[in-house]
Amino acid sequence: MVVMVDEVQIEYYDSNTQRIITKQDWADQANREDPDSLERETERRKGNQQVYKGNIGTPKRRFNQTGDSDTSSENTEEQKLAPEAQPLTTVSI
Repeated sequence: MVVMVDEVQIEYYDSNTQRIITKQDWADQANREDPDSLERETERRKGNQQVYKGNIGTPKRRFNQTGDSDTSSENTEEQKLAPEAQPLTTVSI
């Protein structure tokens, strides 16, 4: 998840490290002043990450994008027209 204000990136959630990474000094300072708020927001985003991972499972199975090497299934028109997944969620405030 990327957080932007006036088209400037403020922070993002790194799903690999499961941490919020600030991109602006003032946002970093605000997090230092209220570490409990940063911890709550980090935990919320960890939960969202699990929800997103679960939600993406359905279309991956539907469009056979699970990484399985089984190519014997028939391609439906729906599978042929499936758009590429967009890996980034952007939230503007």
